[in-house]
Amino acid sequence: MLVISTSLEEMQDIARVSLVLARKLDLPTIVDGHALHLLEQESNLIRGWKDVILTPNMHESEMLTTWFTPVAISSFHVQEKLLTQHRNLELA
Repeated sequence: MLVISTSLEEMQDIARVSLVLARKLDLPTIVDGHALHLLEQESNLIRGWKDVILTPNMHESEMLTTWFTPVAISSFHVQEKLLTQHRNLELA
């Protein structure tokens, strides 16, 4: 599994290359942080990829829902609910 979570916008090139390689190698991948902002311009990097999980915060979640099809959004909401449940268990 590969986790891509850039904290600086300057690392977008590294995130892009990592996504391309992970997809070619068929690695399950988690995308977080500023790496999600890369998808705003290049959603084709993950479009149709079934082994990628996006972990946005509230603001990133709003951005994502404007980029993807209803099927992707539905899948995203399932992931978001699972993450929320996980976080709630950690806080309990």
